[in-house]
Amino acid sequence: MMSFGKICLLALIPLLSMTACTAIDRPQMSSFEPNSDGTFRYEVMKSSSDGVYNEADRLNWLQMYLDDNALCPNGYEITEKKNILVQKSFIGDAYREIIYGRCT
Repeated sequence: MMSFGKICLLALIPLLSMTACTAIDRPQMSSFEPNSDGTFRYEVMKSSSDGVYNEADRLNWLQMYLDDNALCPNGYEITEKKNILVQKSFIGDAYREIIYGRCT
């Protein structure tokens, strides 16, 4: 019989692996361009089904880019969002979301 601790550990493994994948997939699914005037352009792939990565994940990636580049220590605001259809599919359409923002 398994102890409660082992059951909890087994339950955490999928969550930890998903978190690891999030960090690994960020460079393949997104890009970041900081500008010298405190503005930035962030581009990320997304789907209409919001399958693996949702809005919170995509914004977390943006925060990781800002942290990695020591930008926007007081926060940021999104000034514009554009969604460009990349592919239509029966399992969910794929979009490229372009986010423009600035440090506050």
